[in-house]
Amino acid sequence: MASTASVAIVATLPGCALGTRRDEVERRALLRMARLLYPHDGLDDAIYRDVLEPLLVRADGDGALAGDLRAGIEMLDAEAGGNWRSASPDSQLEALKRIEKSAFFETMRDAVQRALYEHPTVWELIGYEGPSVQYGGYLHRGFDDIDWLPVE
Repeated sequence: MASTASVAIVATLPGCALGTRRDEVERRALLRMARLLYPHDGLDDAIYRDVLEPLLVRADGDGALAGDLRAGIEMLDAEAGGNWRSASPDSQLEALKRIEKSAFFETMRDAVQRALYEHPTVWELIGYEGPSVQYGGYLHRGFDDIDWLPVE
């Protein structure tokens, strides 16, 4: 029999909250959606997993959010005529377009966008040098280093 302490420790692990545990199929569906919403060929799936983790941790403590994520995946499955993850990429995109006004879509879009573009590995990929506050701002640190505009 598990002790109360061991149950409490397991319940604090991401994806393991009692009653809201998401299985790997749900995680893979959310990962695929994140990748389709913000496609970057240079990013490994591990980055998208990192990006999803705050949302999943939040869902572990919020039964309504966990239910919304599950219902959203079911909505995608329905829009794809079965299993959304096994549908063709074009069918997956079409299903996403059909649900883009849903609360689930908004939740995913907002969560992924925020976490993805705050990720230092993504900064490297897109050429963002990071925040400049600690260096005194951008005035003397790159605000005008645009080399693709003609010099007047």
